[in-house]
Amino acid sequence: MTLCDAHCHCHLGRFYDRKNLKICSCGVNLEDWIVLEKLRLPDIKKAYGLHPYYANTKDAFELTHFLKKANALGEIGLDLSQNCTVSLEVQLETFNMQLGLAEDLKLPVILHNVNAYTHIKDSLKKCGLKKIMFHAAHNFGEILPNAYYSFGIRELESPKILNFARKIPFDRILIEGDALPNSVILKLCLEKLSVLKSINREKFARIISQNFDTFFTS
Repeated sequence: MTLCDAHCHCHLGRFYDRKNLKICSCGVNLEDWIVLEKLRLPDIKKAYGLHPYYANTKDAFELTHFLKKANALGEIGLDLSQNCTVSLEVQLETFNMQLGLAEDLKLPVILHNVNAYTHIKDSLKKCGLKKIMFHAAHNFGEILPNAYYSFGIRELESPKILNFARKIPFDRILIEGDALPNSVILKLCLEKLSVLKSINREKFARIISQNFDTFFTS
């Protein structure tokens, strides 16, 4: 059974699973991008983007170089929590610039959203992106027609998020670890969602694998 981690940061550590595992590793600033670009692993997709935490840095000037060989742009987005010290105005400017790059380069986008869904949705309306992914999906409401939704074990502990996940079409759902790839965590996510959606775990793993391939295919 092949497992897929739609959002991880495998370039940040030395120890990770490799067998029967497809991953997308996301770089969030210039330091990340440099390390990720050099990483050579089988079945890896690479995403480069400026995380809202770093939206006020000059790293954006280097981004286009890395996007030449990218499989996606991300993770990018907006964060209105106390953990992010960058103003909403600056975050929006950087976010919208990156959405424009993704549209020009026809890249799928991996989104970070903390308390900012309305702002993100407004920005998405202004561009014509074909595929987006909400990582750590927890926006609870409508299911956007061009969106995939990726769930980690942290999100799946919430009854409210489980209720939202139940509504996601099979062809738009993904799972993630949001750290170093870990097959144990991914199997827990797979098990929880397969029970929730009343589907055989192995069959569900094949569906998620197909979703992974579809999302990262231009």
